[in-house]
Formats: sequence, structure tokens, C-alpha cells
Amino acid sequence: MKAEGAMSGNDAWAAITGWLVRAVFGTLFIGAIVFAAAGTLDWINAWVYVGWYLVVSVVSVFITDPALLAERSNARRAKGQMGW
Repeated sequence: MKAEGAMSGNDAWAAITGWLVRAVFGTLFIGAIVFAAAGTLDWINAWVYVGWYLVVSVVSVFITDPALLAERSNARRAKGQMGW
């Protein structure tokens, strides 16, 4: 019997994969905004920023507990919980 809060390996990889996909698409979105505002791809500081953003996003996924990632992915309001 699984303890409450325990997750299988498949659930952990699904959570990690989901967060990695979000990190990559988030980085692409940030890059699109930065380069669209600049009007050029020839801006080394923006490339450094986007690259650093991607590295930090991906590393943060791998150092975070997979169970926590899964819990945050499936966040729903608890019964009786007030909204903002």
C-alpha cells in the first residue's frame, strides 16, 4: 500500500516532463517578446538573458521534489477554500 503523498516513477516523470515543457515554452515566449521589442536577433545581451533564463528554469525543475511538482501541476481548490 502506498503512503499518502507517495508517487510512482511514472507520475514523477510526467510531472518533470510537464514542467520542462512549460520551462522551454516559457523561455521561447520570453525570447519572442524580447527580440520582437528589439526588432533584431543581433543583440548579444538578449541572447545571454534568454539562455540564462532557460538554464535557471531547467535546473530548478531538476532540483525540485517531483512529488511537489506533481502536486503543483494538479492544484485544485480544497473543499470550502475561499478564492481571492
